[in-house]
Amino acid sequence: MRRSSRRRPWIPHGGTDSMQPSFSPACECERMDIGSREDIIVSLAAAISLGTFITAAARTFRFPTVVLLLAAGIALGPEGLHLIRPASFQAFLPAIASLAIAIILFEGGLTLDLAGCRADMVVIRRLLTLGVLVTWFGAAACIRLVLDIDFSFALLAGSLVIVTAPTVIIPMLRRARLQPRLHRILHWEAVLTNPIGVLCAILCFDWIIGRAGEQALLGFLLRAVTGTAMGVAGGFLMYVAATRRMIPEQLRNAFWLATAVLVFGATEYIYPEAGLLAATVAGLFLAWKQPGDIQDIKKFKAEITDLLIGTLFLLLAGRLSLERVADFGLPGLAAVALVICAIRPVSILLCGWKTDLTWRERAFLSWIAPRGVVAASMASLFALQAEQLGYVAQAEVLELFTYSVIIATVTLQGITAGPAASLLGLRRPAPAGWLIVGGHRFGRDIARLITSAFQVPAAIIDTNQRHVREARDQGLEALHADALEGDLAELHDSVPAAGNLLALTDNAELNELLCQRWAELLGAAHVFRWSPQHGGSAPARRNAGAVFGADLPYPSVIAGELAGGDSQFIVVPAADVAGLSDALPLFRLRGKELFAVTSEAAGVKQRPEEKLAVLFRASGLLSQSLENGDVLDVDVDSLEDLYRVLAAAAARRCPGISEHELADGLRRKDDSLLPSLGEGVALPHLLDAGVRRRVCIAARLARGLVLADAAEPIRLVFFVISPEGDPKGHLATLAAISRFCAQEHHRTSLIEAPGAPAMKAYLRAHCER
Repeated sequence: MRRSSRRRPWIPHGGTDSMQPSFSPACECERMDIGSREDIIVSLAAAISLGTFITAAARTFRFPTVVLLLAAGIALGPEGLHLIRPASFQAFLPAIASLAIAIILFEGGLTLDLAGCRADMVVIRRLLTLGVLVTWFGAAACIRLVLDIDFSFALLAGSLVIVTAPTVIIPMLRRARLQPRLHRILHWEAVLTNPIGVLCAILCFDWIIGRAGEQALLGFLLRAVTGTAMGVAGGFLMYVAATRRMIPEQLRNAFWLATAVLVFGATEYIYPEAGLLAATVAGLFLAWKQPGDIQDIKKFKAEITDLLIGTLFLLLAGRLSLERVADFGLPGLAAVALVICAIRPVSILLCGWKTDLTWRERAFLSWIAPRGVVAASMASLFALQAEQLGYVAQAEVLELFTYSVIIATVTLQGITAGPAASLLGLRRPAPAGWLIVGGHRFGRDIARLITSAFQVPAAIIDTNQRHVREARDQGLEALHADALEGDLAELHDSVPAAGNLLALTDNAELNELLCQRWAELLGAAHVFRWSPQHGGSAPARRNAGAVFGADLPYPSVIAGELAGGDSQFIVVPAADVAGLSDALPLFRLRGKELFAVTSEAAGVKQRPEEKLAVLFRASGLLSQSLENGDVLDVDVDSLEDLYRVLAAAAARRCPGISEHELADGLRRKDDSLLPSLGEGVALPHLLDAGVRRRVCIAARLARGLVLADAAEPIRLVFFVISPEGDPKGHLATLAAISRFCAQEHHRTSLIEAPGAPAMKAYLRAHCER
């Protein structure tokens, strides 16, 4: 470390009685060179576009994003291609960076899981208090002793490495498949140490610029109170707007962004440097209250955060020079090593004292603490301020030390997090649970079956809030989210036990898309879908998932049957399935492994020791339809009168379908010709999208209805109406009626029955079951 003559004495600028805020770039603008319009546009355009491209490339090739951004920032800055020219917008950089960090911290607050942290609150609370102090003063002592700079500036540098980076930690822990407990602890620490670290850094800088200790401490407390109060108020207003649907849907994302910026700006106006805490608290408030469209807020904010992080890193790294990095030397690296290998372990040792953290968990927490964009931004902003005050050498140390900690932690810990978790036995086992897309009755019953009968985790995901609420009321884990859009890895974090996806919407094409997207995360062998295309038909897309079940009707149809008690799930030994008619195998349990039964494997012989979950239509299709319908004894003079009677009876049994719609459907379908089975029996039938379950209306005509093309008068009529999504069940019901009426004694018994109740009793006793 070269401590040359460039080092200047620490003489506070403006005297000790200066009452101006510590971050006040506007007051310094007149002394800064503001670049040309072209320089500013080129720099911002390069930072925004290339930052996004580099972020995308880093995620595609699974490389630490921060390292690539820092290297690109130096290469694109004055040391390289000169596309990014930090000096041209130096006057505006503090405002740009502060606003960007506020949005990033707001998004971080949104992602916190308040329900899941209660068991670990002792450790989290200690990390945010004792851990902050140990890191702050421990890092400051290392910097003071190794780099021999002024104690006040060492405290400032120490405060900047308090913060850890949620945007770095989350993808790092996803790759490591870490146990949920450690994931929560590190996530909470990362989000909440950011505003704490910023407030501590401002406290130090107030001391540097000459404020008295009491005045600086009072400013710290006022910022904390103001930021917390404004954050709660802002979060509450956002929650009210979300729950009362006050904002048009097409403007919601813009509204959330504008409101987060407003909370930050209004707090800064009331008390400068309190805005970052307010933004974090507002996000935390929304995470606590969970408004209905919080997933939409998270999705949009996550996209904005990625854009801002890429832009900020390129703008800030452009200030670094290779010569200054070389000047940092071995003493600087030694200080960085002490912070990583000594201060962090001591902090975890003290924070974990007399808690239930195992030594393995403490060892992992001692190693993982990557820094990111907030540390980089604050280091650059304080360095700018220090340079304006004449502390050039100290500003260089501050910036180089912070960026060195960022590079070292992101690179080393990013590479070793997975192996360290494996070595310590802290990885989650390969997830074997199920994520079911579709919160209708069919999806909920499958989730309950998997959870209760097979002891395998299962969760529901649906965009329908009513379905999600019903699932939660039944004790099921349920997410209100779009399984096709947004960050799938973030969705998977909400249900880390899910290793399989089952798409159960009525839209076959949507199910293929869902499987294709989730196959990237779970693997093609772990995605399944409902489809009306059975057997060996080839999927339209690669990795479109295996077809679930064999010849299943539409999920909504099964949902209606389950709701009406017409179908049920049962678990039976594999050897007993052959004796069950109308039993559709869905899952098989071999040992402790649960497998979905696919259309391709439906005919495969099961092992005797396996158990099968089957969808069982216990009473048969015809008897189901008759129980859902009615039996009539009528006297009509024409086909039109018969249609009106049948339509009226069916409408009473099919809520939501009008009598006129049914009668019109019969007329259009049959064109005045009643479908006849012969022997005086007719079988009109319809498929209708508005019907939720199959209904059969059986009618006896007192005088018979003579038709021109019929050999004898029609005496018995069976009117069948089925959901449009179950053509196979519809045809099977028609076939069952044909078999029943083909037997003369059945026809005779119905025609000679003393009335409709007797007809109904005979049908119940003799139809196929």
